[in-house]
Amino acid sequence: MPAAKAPLVAVILATCLVAQIAAQRPFVVGHRGSSGKLPEHTKEAYLLAIQEGADFIECDVVVTKDLQLICRHEPLLDETTDAADKFKDRSTTYEIDGYNMTGVFASDLTLAEVRTLRATQRVSFRNQSYNGKFKIPTFEEYLDIALQANRPVGVYPETKHPTWHNSLPALKAAGTTFEKLVVEVLKAKGYTASAPFNSTAWRARPIFLQSFEVNSLRRLSELTSVPTVYLLDDAPDPETRQPLFEIVSDSNLASIKSFVSTVAPWKSLLYRVPVGSKKLVSTGLTAHLKRKGFMVHTYTIRNEVQYVLPTCGGVIACEFRFLFKLEGIDGAFADYPGTLMQWVKKNYKYTPI
Repeated sequence: MPAAKAPLVAVILATCLVAQIAAQRPFVVGHRGSSGKLPEHTKEAYLLAIQEGADFIECDVVVTKDLQLICRHEPLLDETTDAADKFKDRSTTYEIDGYNMTGVFASDLTLAEVRTLRATQRVSFRNQSYNGKFKIPTFEEYLDIALQANRPVGVYPETKHPTWHNSLPALKAAGTTFEKLVVEVLKAKGYTASAPFNSTAWRARPIFLQSFEVNSLRRLSELTSVPTVYLLDDAPDPETRQPLFEIVSDSNLASIKSFVSTVAPWKSLLYRVPVGSKKLVSTGLTAHLKRKGFMVHTYTIRNEVQYVLPTCGGVIACEFRFLFKLEGIDGAFADYPGTLMQWVKKNYKYTPI
């Protein structure tokens, strides 16, 4: 329903829901699982994130040659698997979001071939001892991990490079879209009753669907009523090419409010450090988004000193205080979800989802 035609009671309800979550403690999202400790997007990384208390586990969804969905940060598999060694003859170059990428892509391998791959740690200075030990999970297997947990664990899938995926000949030949494939699996796993946000049904099977492309979120909203998250960085929307300042304008936010519940800016968009100052100063983006009725999540929190916000001296608790106590962020992606959850439990009245 277009925002202009939404009943007043729906607008009031949406505002109340945002206020309700803002008054509670922030959500902790295991970024690609507990990816600081184990190779990302593996069953083992997801299970560790759950063990460490994460409210949500994240999956970047990509498509194989035979239209199966798997969990990888990029369709290019070289950086996080042994694909370059096992499928040297499949290396190719694709242009994705304006950049040329070369290597072995999920879209050129069948699921059976992906099953032969093993995951590797992307970040060179993190523990490499688990390389080659863990398999690549399918989207269905990822959902099962959350559903089989001994408490409600949310899922937070991202449609990765949806414009590029939807241009693939295999999807066109099948008469389908990336978004339809994702929603079909979700429905098969019982996520049709997951909306509206914060309802009893949603808390039983919590879910957010995320994308950097607003039109992918629009298409998802036509297929399912689960809440969606618009990811932002300092680059334009990869499909519409709309720059950040236009995306966060009053008129544009009003135009997307009917199908976007949450906006998730990159954390560097939330602060500045004035010349000669040793303090972080808010850019006001979080407050602006909240005034417009959105929840605000952010990404990515990493424990290593070089990733911690400037002026914090490498102290991760300083970053937490800025993001959650000062900015009022409602949820965040963390490579070490256990660290963030421990801080949340010390600083908020802890309640499960």
